[in-house]
Amino acid sequence: DKAQKHTDVSGMADVDLVVSEKKRALDVGGTTTFEIRLRNYGTKEATNLQVLATLSDNLKVTKAGGGSNDGKVGLSAKNEVKFEQISMLGPGKEMFLWIAVKVVGESPRLATCRVSVLHDDQTEKFEDMAGVKVTNGRRTAAAPAANGPPP
Repeated sequence: DKAQKHTDVSGMADVDLVVSEKKRALDVGGTTTFEIRLRNYGTKEATNLQVLATLSDNLKVTKAGGGSNDGKVGLSAKNEVKFEQISMLGPGKEMFLWIAVKVVGESPRLATCRVSVLHDDQTEKFEDMAGVKVTNGRRTAAAPAANGPPP
């Protein structure tokens, strides 16, 4: 009856992803920044995080960065931004990444940034998305004067 029993308790990484935009509507030629927040709500560090952002065709990346030591960023011809692998995100820690963009076309009317994350404790990637409404300028017709010219 004096046998010893061992219990191994291991934590779990619980990474949350939130993508947001600085502006809700932009004219063609306008710029904004998409912000990406990663937070580990778990009790164990998340390791080898892979973050990939896919942008709609009407956006052009002007700059991207963030993370620890402002990590390297890769841009692809498919309008994708691949952030340098994040080796570890500790329990209760958060990290911010960002992508600065310029609107280069009207179509589609919604410019989007879809971000996916994968890490060692996650078997499938998870995603979040933010969007900006694209307009073609906000011009209003001038109202006729109260005492306009005679017909």
